[in-house]
Amino acid sequence: MSETDHQHIHQIDGLRGLAAVSVAFGFHMFFLFGVRFTGPLDGLPVLSWLYDHGWTMVDLFFVISGFVFSHVYLQAGALRPGTTARSFVAARIARLYPLHLVTLVLVIPPIAAGAAGVRVAENSDLGQFVLNLLLLQASDLEAGYSFNVVSWSISVEMLCYLLFFAAARTGSRAFTLLAALAILAGIALSTLGTESGWHIGRGLSGFFAGHFAWRLRHRKIPAALLLTGTVLPVAFAPAALSYGQFLGVTAFPAAVLLALKLPVLSTRPFRWLGARSYSIYLWHPVIYFALRGYIPDFELVRDAHPALLVAVAFATVLIVSDLSYRWFETPMRHWLRARLAGRPSRAGLAAQSA
Repeated sequence: MSETDHQHIHQIDGLRGLAAVSVAFGFHMFFLFGVRFTGPLDGLPVLSWLYDHGWTMVDLFFVISGFVFSHVYLQAGALRPGTTARSFVAARIARLYPLHLVTLVLVIPPIAAGAAGVRVAENSDLGQFVLNLLLLQASDLEAGYSFNVVSWSISVEMLCYLLFFAAARTGSRAFTLLAALAILAGIALSTLGTESGWHIGRGLSGFFAGHFAWRLRHRKIPAALLLTGTVLPVAFAPAALSYGQFLGVTAFPAAVLLALKLPVLSTRPFRWLGARSYSIYLWHPVIYFALRGYIPDFELVRDAHPALLVAVAFATVLIVSDLSYRWFETPMRHWLRARLAGRPSRAGLAAQSA
């Protein structure tokens, strides 16, 4: 494995950055335009696929998380010594919660202005706000997508983190069995027909598939085979399973292993995107809704100057994400973690960027 910085894998950062911009600058363009928008490059295979199926990049996030957590927190398949429940939970809250809280609050004005659509506005009431505060917006208690609509995946991620920690404390042999059962449980949940079951099921199966990808990280698997394993499931997914979930247990683990063989993903531009991927993911709905809500005669501007609107939106997302990462997200993570967990352990230091 190349281009690692202690426990930090730069290629995986680069892949996570690509996933974030695929969601923000591909699939979620309808957040900005209010309708499906493909732009002047419509028809190109990759872009057309992203506009239709870019939501599956969230499943890639889950796989990456499972891989990274296994890399940071496991040693020979078991929990690294010195990792306590307090340090683990503190690291996770410090990593996720500050930016989640800020974007949760800042998305309220544009939603009130009607920029997020009727469905989101109707669900964005006090009860749903409390669920978002408690990271329970994908718990089967929610009415549907609300407030910062992409944050449902944070709720699912937190559940996966806690299950991962509990399973890892059982030891290597039991953890392997529990990880396999979690994948099967995720697939079963997705068949229940509820939105929360679908979300949680995708998270469980993808996250723990990422763990098994991590176990294969030192195997000499040919890049051509990994590329085939990435591409074929995209084209030949069975109708019986959720498309994103199927990719999460097939194509995306192969893509993560393939990324380890691609030095380009460890170059500065990809590392820059990867470091800001969480910011890009949480900020882009807020910015898109704000542009829709506050640009005068938005529909006229959208129809007359779509390319200019896209350029302004993308630039704003990247600038705000960079400023947020450097001046808010990172300082708050260090500050909050120090107060929740005290002096960090070696594993905890690595976990700050996980």
